[in-house]
Amino acid sequence: MTGDGDRPLPRTESEDLYSKHAWVFASDWFDASIDDWDEVDEIEDLIDEPELPPPVLGQEIDYSELPEQVYLLRSQAVREVFIQAGYRGILELALATNTERKVGWYAAQVLEAEDMRQDFARAILRTADSLDSERHKSLMQGFLHGAGGPPAIRMVEALWPEHGEATNIALLYLCRFDRLAWSLAEKMGGALTDKYWANVQPSWLDPFSDEERNHAISQLLDAGRSPATLHYPPMFWSRVQSTHLHRILSELPNSDEADELAADSTQLAIQRAFNELSKRGALSQAEVTRIKFLYIDRFWLGGDGTPGLEEEFEANPDRFCQVLALLYRREDDDAEREPTDAELKQAAAAYWLLHKLAHIPGYRIDGNTKADTLNRWIGRVRALCRANNRQRAGDQHIGRLLAKAPEGEDCVWPCQPIRDVLEGLLNA
Repeated sequence: MTGDGDRPLPRTESEDLYSKHAWVFASDWFDASIDDWDEVDEIEDLIDEPELPPPVLGQEIDYSELPEQVYLLRSQAVREVFIQAGYRGILELALATNTERKVGWYAAQVLEAEDMRQDFARAILRTADSLDSERHKSLMQGFLHGAGGPPAIRMVEALWPEHGEATNIALLYLCRFDRLAWSLAEKMGGALTDKYWANVQPSWLDPFSDEERNHAISQLLDAGRSPATLHYPPMFWSRVQSTHLHRILSELPNSDEADELAADSTQLAIQRAFNELSKRGALSQAEVTRIKFLYIDRFWLGGDGTPGLEEEFEANPDRFCQVLALLYRREDDDAEREPTDAELKQAAAAYWLLHKLAHIPGYRIDGNTKADTLNRWIGRVRALCRANNRQRAGDQHIGRLLAKAPEGEDCVWPCQPIRDVLEGLLNA
């Protein structure tokens, strides 16, 4: 196979060449007529099958799972373009059809010799040094993923001496997210290693070992990138070390990327991480409560209530008072000062929690309320609030909580145990 990367075709001839093959890459749904298959061997039936969804930058690519006819036809298209127009022809085919990832992947199948692959990578970099073009970046990513594993890493290493740090680290970002790339990042050393983990877009689709996945999560956490770990399939949280789950949940709310994580899938991942830690008994209930509190204003983890937190507040009324203290100043605090950003964030979380609380201490799922349990709880909360000069705030929120009581069996609101508690408070 030969191809001259420096021999441009006449304009009309090149346009005809790319137009001839554009349809092969044009659609994510392949629907071909019988005439289009004439040049491909071993065609058995027409196909109308969906292609793999186009991946976003950083995700894994594998077009080998497509129907064999599609694979053969696309490979043949790239091969013909290469024979007639060389490396430049493949590049122009990708840009002309707006299918850079696909063409890059198939180019790696056609250009099997390592020196040819390196020459094609050089052709890409000559037109977009440092890979500052998204389209050239997509083409290179498809090419590196198509080469796969050790060949891609050897290619990147061979290109290193020819380019600066910006290009070299950009190439590494586009390799598969796996142990080989991580090892090469470590080989780069120092600031470049840190830069890799601070910017790489992880893909968790490769069959990682437990040691590999925990290594990658640890590196991302050390780089301050807890949100990046949430792309990890949450059904596999059982394979992540408890210390890492704890760090993810603790660090995520304060991440620079946290405001972008309001999606339902993110909330599900967070909830499953909590569930996994709870199942293992790796954290004390107090620590679980502390971490859950961090998410109240950003990720609401329960429908109408706050599972886990309400039970904790019933068992430990001191924690209820601690939340009040985050929202309300002491009644004898007359100092005029602006709250810090951290204090404002805590106050907002406390506000959300106090207004979402729906479980009345002593109330049971069968509808019964243990008045003695509720009385003890109220007594403890009022005593703590009085001692800390927040009695008005404490009474206000006790009242709001009691207002959520159900009707009694006599259809009178509130139910009898709550009436008894309220009467006791009024007569105290």
